[in-house]
Amino acid sequence: METFYSQSTLEMLPDEILLEVCKYLLCSDILQSFMGLNRRMTHMITQYRHHVSFYKASILTSDYLCINILPQIGSHVRSLVIDRNYSSLQDELFIEHFGKKMSMIFPKLERISLTYYEHDRFLTFLDALHDLIHLTEIRLYDFFNTPISHQPTTVRSLCQANNHRFTTILVDDRSSCLNEQQQFPVPRLPKLPRLVQIFLYQSIPSDLHLFSFILNAAPNLFRLDLPFDCLWKLLEDQQTHNLFGQRITSLNIYKNATETSMTTVNEEHIPIIASVFPRVRDFYVDVTHLASSTTMNSNENTLEHTAVENSSVESIQQKHEVVSTLSSESMLLFLFKQFKQHKLTGLYIDGHFLEEIKTNTEQWLRNNSVLCEQQFKAVYSSEWSRILIWM
Repeated sequence: METFYSQSTLEMLPDEILLEVCKYLLCSDILQSFMGLNRRMTHMITQYRHHVSFYKASILTSDYLCINILPQIGSHVRSLVIDRNYSSLQDELFIEHFGKKMSMIFPKLERISLTYYEHDRFLTFLDALHDLIHLTEIRLYDFFNTPISHQPTTVRSLCQANNHRFTTILVDDRSSCLNEQQQFPVPRLPKLPRLVQIFLYQSIPSDLHLFSFILNAAPNLFRLDLPFDCLWKLLEDQQTHNLFGQRITSLNIYKNATETSMTTVNEEHIPIIASVFPRVRDFYVDVTHLASSTTMNSNENTLEHTAVENSSVESIQQKHEVVSTLSSESMLLFLFKQFKQHKLTGLYIDGHFLEEIKTNTEQWLRNNSVLCEQQFKAVYSSEWSRILIWM
């Protein structure tokens, strides 16, 4: 009896399965293995050509990518990750190949992420960033060993890098950028006219008291995204308080960064927020820590008189949905009351809501809020547990 064997290759698998396999591989290995194999494979790994990461790449793989792959796909690269955590020489190899010609090799680069950099290597890398006209965002992870005396220089170099083009600068909470335990003169930041949006996330940064210096340097800043506990801490500073009122037109308040935070956003905080941000037109707030209102059940007996002997008594159960205090619904209505004069164009709120709101959002708002007086559209997103209102 003959035994037949069929040979299978990766190319015989559909793209969906191959992309699932790719999730378990390093970006560097995917580019080395699939790039240029054939037209189908090259097209399949488009996302890996757009977003290149050197995470955990060996020196042989990194060298191969710098010589053979990146010069080919450089014009397609949108984001780049250089990770010194697993190879402290990775960025040196990158600078060796592209240091003087990054703007030519990566003309469409928009975001760069640097991991495990110390002060000197970071400044060296920043010097290579110039004339990248689309590069507006930089992210720093595990940035460490910055001497106190060098911190003003670090901040200044970061703001001036790439011809002052950075509009978004993200630093994780494990980075030692500034140390409030040490006192040193705060640098006079250069103007940051392209900085239009700031994200603050995770725990409250230790250098939060310096936030007003960034606000002063960014006259065109209009959007602020941050956890509530971080916002509440910022409002303790009067100068920051005043600058918020002048700058911010789009405000996004997320749930607290840490579970240990004692203060959560409630109705008592809303009047203060409304007064601090008089120019806000788009407002998002997460109130998922609040419960939904109560649904009350009641039984009403109705006697049906019929010609039939032994007329029956039918028990009808009715549901009454009541807006409870300290609920997501109560907060929603209170927001409309406090922001009525702000001329909001968009209000978005995450929370736990009554079933009636989920199924007929627009009608519920017409019946229960001041929106009955104006034109608006409203929907509930079950995917995000979010009410979206366009006014």
